[in-house]
Amino acid sequence: MNDDAPSLLRLRRLCRATALFALLLLGVTWRLWTPQSVFPQIPLLPFACALPGGVDWGALVLLGAGLLGGAIFTPGQRLNRTGWLTASAALGVLFLGDQHRLQPWAYQFALMGLIIAFADRPRWSVVMLQLLFASIYVYSALSKLDAAFFHSHGQLLLGGLAGAVGLDANLWPEQVRTVIAGAFPVGELVIAVGLLRPRLRKSAVVAAIVMHLILLLTLGPLGLDHEWGVLLWNGYFLTAVPLLFWPMRAEGPEATAEESGRRARGTSIAAMVTAAAILLPLMPWYDHWLSWSLYSSRPAVVTVQVREDVAERLPAVVQPYIGPTEPLTEWRPVSLDAWSFGELGCPVYPQLRFRLAIAGALAEAGGLEGDTMRVGVRLPPDRESGARRSIRYSLSGLQERLREFQVNTAPRATWREGAAE
Repeated sequence: MNDDAPSLLRLRRLCRATALFALLLLGVTWRLWTPQSVFPQIPLLPFACALPGGVDWGALVLLGAGLLGGAIFTPGQRLNRTGWLTASAALGVLFLGDQHRLQPWAYQFALMGLIIAFADRPRWSVVMLQLLFASIYVYSALSKLDAAFFHSHGQLLLGGLAGAVGLDANLWPEQVRTVIAGAFPVGELVIAVGLLRPRLRKSAVVAAIVMHLILLLTLGPLGLDHEWGVLLWNGYFLTAVPLLFWPMRAEGPEATAEESGRRARGTSIAAMVTAAAILLPLMPWYDHWLSWSLYSSRPAVVTVQVREDVAERLPAVVQPYIGPTEPLTEWRPVSLDAWSFGELGCPVYPQLRFRLAIAGALAEAGGLEGDTMRVGVRLPPDRESGARRSIRYSLSGLQERLREFQVNTAPRATWREGAAE
């Protein structure tokens, strides 16, 4: 029996699970992937601002076809490789058209598609994917190891978990709540180490299953009641981690002749993709979600307010997400998070440049000028104290700040056209 047989069987099952969850996640966030005008689209590069909507539809069709090919055909076969390469390329085009589409699950699937498409042997695909998965747990944990998480997002997760089982975490001593919140990132680190050590792998898989079940309980209808996209991605890990890491007996079909005869250059490309995915999060300029900063307090907090007398000039689609006038002021808050969840079914991309770009696109659509909008920014917290430095931008200051970013911050033409209607 071929030495690659267990890896081939493992990889075939993982391909099918990945394609299924990708299609489900695309389904529950479908509007995000279309040339919509209900939320500003901010392309990665300036030239993409003029891309016609047909590019999105074409890429979406290719993405679906690629995922089906990756699920139906056996890993190592030409059609399977072509399917995953097509799916990853289509996701790249969709990312180009809107940074908001860089949802962590979509970025993960794009990386996986490239690894599966280029690695010459199933064994190498499995090893690289295992390293990728373990790195996600590591970076997710590291992004939470600070005072701000223990006292904010960690408490939010704890409150959701306690509420799901009928308890009130606010009644517990603060020290107890802080320690329990710290268990979230520590658990992720322990799981990552266990997954990388063969002797501990079974225990780590069981621990990962328990952790994701707890997260589903915390984030589900009984807890924080998050959107389907968040729940499905946790469901994917619940399925994929056992498929990828649980020890297997040497059984399964033999590797195809096509697979065994391929040259090793593809594996070099897959190795470079894996190395980049693991090393780039170490760079301080790399985006939060692409660095697997999940449920973390590291991203900057952006608040948008518009003057009461100009609020009605903003597009109709954003009106439900404009709050009432704040006490003793003439300002009304605009909730970017509620807007994104309400219209697209997904959280707002957390990068500062993106959130400021959304505020700029909103001001442009409403024809705002002068002192009619102000944007507050609470910068990433100090790791030890959790303190954040605050900045407030006027409309002119916002426009000046947007010009300083190296990545595009201008909205796509589809938003401008839709907002003008």
